[in-house]
This record gives sequence, structure tokens and C-alpha cells, in this order.
Amino acid sequence: MSWLLLPLFFPAFSLLFYIEALKGGIRPRYWALVGLVTGPFAWPMLQARKRLWWRQVCGYSGILFRA
Repeated sequence: MSWLLLPLFFPAFSLLFYIEALKGGIRPRYWALVGLVTGPFAWPMLQARKRLWWRQVCGYSGILFRA
């Protein structure tokens, strides 16, 4: 029964992916569409893409400090 309700939450995931893409500096409209189509199943892809983008910008030999 809960699997039938999952597509109702896809617009919320679309908004969440849009906000996270904006915060991560990657294409927000693309990730909003991915969130709308796949819902929560694309979350690991978004996180991997943000990390890959960050590594491309800062380099692979740099040290990452988080506050």
C-alpha cells in the first residue's frame, strides 16, 4: 500500500533535489527533473555528482575542511 503512495511525494523530492543542487553548485533544473521522475532513488546519484564536481573544482590532492 505504501508503494502506491510514493509517487505522490515525487514533487517534494523534486523541490528537495532543486534546493540541494543549488547549494551544491550543479544544474538545479536537471536535478529537479530527475527528482520528479525517480523520486528518492536518485539521491545517491545527486550526492556522488556533487562530490565529483567539488573534486573537479578543488582538485584531488587538496584537503577538505568542514565547519
